[in-house]
Amino acid sequence: MNTLLHTISRRLFSFFLLFALVPVVANAQINISAYADGDGMINGEEYEFYGTYSYGQTVTLTAVGMNGQSFYRWYDDYGFEQVGNNVLTFTAESDHDYYAEFRVISTTYTISTMVYPAGVGTVTGGNTYAENALVHLEASLTNTDYHFVNWTIGGVEVGTAGDPVYEFNATANVTVQANFEANLVAAPIATSVNNPTYGSIALTNLTRGGSSFYVGDEVRAEAVATANHLCTSMTLDGVERGAQFDFNVAAGGHEISATFIEGRTVDAHANVAAYGTVTLTNTTRGGEYFFDGDAVTVTASPNEGYTLTGVTLDGAPLASPYTFTVSDNHEIVANFTTAAPTTYTVTLATDGNGTATGGGTYNAGAYVDILATPNTANGWSFVSWTVGGVVVSNNAHCTDYAVTGDVT
Repeated sequence: MNTLLHTISRRLFSFFLLFALVPVVANAQINISAYADGDGMINGEEYEFYGTYSYGQTVTLTAVGMNGQSFYRWYDDYGFEQVGNNVLTFTAESDHDYYAEFRVISTTYTISTMVYPAGVGTVTGGNTYAENALVHLEASLTNTDYHFVNWTIGGVEVGTAGDPVYEFNATANVTVQANFEANLVAAPIATSVNNPTYGSIALTNLTRGGSSFYVGDEVRAEAVATANHLCTSMTLDGVERGAQFDFNVAAGGHEISATFIEGRTVDAHANVAAYGTVTLTNTTRGGEYFFDGDAVTVTASPNEGYTLTGVTLDGAPLASPYTFTVSDNHEIVANFTTAAPTTYTVTLATDGNGTATGGGTYNAGAYVDILATPNTANGWSFVSWTVGGVVVSNNAHCTDYAVTGDVT
């Protein structure tokens, strides 16, 4: 007997029982019937189950689908319904028929949609779809200052860029985002400098590159000074912003103005070039150029044989450690003089019978002029000159030993 005949026959049987009902009393036997509406088993029985229970006894009916069908719901003839839970539990109080509905349930997926930025457009087609069903999404503008850009899922572009229609098969729960972008509106940026030979203003479009600028673009403005020049002021629409700044382009465009100054000449030299050297260090900004307000340190280095006697700034003595602040063109002179020579004492002594002459004071590096005279009458002869036990000359008249310190 097929499922439909089972269901009809049992419902007719249940109808006739209505005319034979008698008051329920304790310990009465309660008849519970359950029928499959579709392909399934109830408490292990295919298509139908019959059970007899005592009044007040707990009844449990378990429905399991078969032949590719799955349990969907329990219901009866009086409006009762339990969807999803295949286990039905109740207390036996009167004879009753229940039906377990089985269906071929396909997998479904939820396709959600978003618009970015919010409020500039709409998307149709978001819904619940059966597995592999064709999804058709379409984006529309609500704000004509924007245009459609692309579709993304989890930040990854899908579909065709620029195409407001996106079709795909439903295989998972996803949120598809329609991305819009503001229409490009060109905005002029005018630049000016006080002296074009002193410097210029460089503009970089950080958003899209190139030399065109549109409302919303991020732009970097940078003052570019030529050699020995410095930007002291740069303004955006009359407001001071410094030698480099970033800004976002506004409708109507902008005016950028830069002021450059020329560097000062600082001439630094020695009073006599051969006597020493002079170097300048800009401790404010480094480099080889000097501008008003810069702090400068002077380093004067004498050559060998000379000594530094002082430094002058524009003819006036500059106190050690020789630093000054630039306020005009300046002249720095390092004054060197010949250094007094270093002298050493040469002391002569003899070992044996004879005399030694020529000892005394010598300049550093000078060669000695000393003479050893042996007492030849008594049989003595000259052997050598020594310093610290080391022979430095074998000539009695020694002129080949250079003085490098006090010696004997």
